[in-house]
Amino acid sequence: MTSEVKDSKPAIPAHNVVLYDLSDSLRRADLLQYTAAIESLTNEAFYTGREKKVKPENVQRAILQADAVILVLSEDKKTLMACMVGNIRRHFSGSSVFIDDVITAPPFQRNGIQSKMMDTMIAWAKDIGLERVALYTERTNEAAIASYTKKGFRDRHIQTIAMVRDL
Repeated sequence: MTSEVKDSKPAIPAHNVVLYDLSDSLRRADLLQYTAAIESLTNEAFYTGREKKVKPENVQRAILQADAVILVLSEDKKTLMACMVGNIRRHFSGSSVFIDDVITAPPFQRNGIQSKMMDTMIAWAKDIGLERVALYTERTNEAAIASYTKKGFRDRHIQTIAMVRDL
C-alpha cells in the first residue's frame, strides 16, 4: 500500500511584480497610495499578537526616501502580497543596493514570491550599473539564508553587532 503525499501549499494567485524606480517623482507619488497596505502587511508579518506596531509615518518616510520599492500585487491590484525596499549605498569599495526590507504576507510565504522580488531587484541593480546587492538577515533564519544562498548570496562572516540608541 502506498500513501499519496499532497502538497500542503496553497496555489499562489495570479499576481504582478511591480518595480518602482523612485528616481521618477511621478512613480513615487503613485507608490504612496500603497502606504496603508504596506503598513498593514508589515504589522501582519512581524507584529501579529504584539502590542508594538509599525508607525504609519515611518512607512511613508521609508517609501519617500527609498531608491527602489518592489510590490507584489494581486492581479486585480486589491491585495498587497509582498514588498521589498532597496536603497543605493556608495562605499569606497563600490556601489550596491542594500535591501532594507523583505516582507511577504504569511499566506503567500514559501511560494516563490520572494525569489521573484529578488530577481527583479538584482536585474534593476545591474541595469543601473551597481556592483552588488547586499542584505542582512538573522543567523537563526535558516529559510531566508537558504533562499538567499540559492540566489548567489554568500555569508561574508562579518563579526559585527547591531547597536541602536533610541532618541
